[in-house]
Amino acid sequence: MATEMEIQNAFAGCGFGSSGMLLYGPWKGYAFTALKVTNRSFCLDVAIDQDGVTTATRKALAAELKSAGVKSLGSGSSLKKRVRFSMTFSAKDDANALLRQRLDAIVLALQHSGVAPASVCAISGSPRPDSLCLVNVGNFLSFRPVQGAAVRQQGEQARARTEENQQNGSYVLGLVGALLGMLVGLIPNLLVLILADLISAWLFALVPVCAVLGYKLCKGKMDKGSIAIVVLVSLLGVVLMVVLRTIYYLMHDYGDDLAGALGDLGLLLGTQEYISGILPMLLQMLLFMGLGIWIAWRFMSSQTNSGALQNSEIQQASLRPMPGYEQAAPYGFDPLTGYPRPAPDYSASDGSYDSRG
Repeated sequence: MATEMEIQNAFAGCGFGSSGMLLYGPWKGYAFTALKVTNRSFCLDVAIDQDGVTTATRKALAAELKSAGVKSLGSGSSLKKRVRFSMTFSAKDDANALLRQRLDAIVLALQHSGVAPASVCAISGSPRPDSLCLVNVGNFLSFRPVQGAAVRQQGEQARARTEENQQNGSYVLGLVGALLGMLVGLIPNLLVLILADLISAWLFALVPVCAVLGYKLCKGKMDKGSIAIVVLVSLLGVVLMVVLRTIYYLMHDYGDDLAGALGDLGLLLGTQEYISGILPMLLQMLLFMGLGIWIAWRFMSSQTNSGALQNSEIQQASLRPMPGYEQAAPYGFDPLTGYPRPAPDYSASDGSYDSRG
């Protein structure tokens, strides 16, 4: 019976590591990332060398994998050099045997379709990666080939940036940046509201994202307080959006210039009719902004010092040597040429040896 524990053990038996809801590991030359959707259902991402595959290739993959119980979910540039599949275990399945069978089927189908595994470092873009680890790709963690030195360097840089920000970050400068970022994020929302009379939680998510980026660019202190500031600034954006919409209609429909529109707005704010009229829209926008903040929450959290360090720790913990790397090039690869380094030369007459790189 394929219980949740048996499925977890099956992945571990195949050499997969785990991080939260993610399982990751190499299988016959390809790097797999498995996201647990339910106790028995998984979404599998495979790192490939190209930005997506053609529709014809995807259909060929789907046809070949159908009998193995694997579904092709698609690919494309939005998946950042990944192709995606899904699979589900039933209660009566032998999890260990079925997982190996399905991983083999996916690899075989990819090979038949000419879809090569990722072969360059996901961080530096260098050829001949020597390791594998989880990397943030499009704000999602994906198991990818990397240069181990690049991962360690990135971790050191993350710690240095965190220490510098903790010492020199400023809430005041961050607030200024968050306000400017919020204004940038409001522009598409305001245009859609005025031109199409639509409100979108996805567009509203731009506001906190832009506020975070503005806060960070202006050297704001990136701790838990930064999230509170960004949320408050985003909610302030809702009020500002209603005000700007009113100013637009006063200028567009009533012919006011900017000064006249601001004066009329001041008068309107003092009337019960106007407040009662905008209150339903204000509440609706607050709801959508709440949804937008929820959508953007993962991005917002990842930008704090603690979030950046946590991502670095996850990356470092998942780092492992590339299978077969040492066998393929026991003396490593020359970073300039991309070719394996030759064996050391012990023939020097003085008893020393030349490592040749």
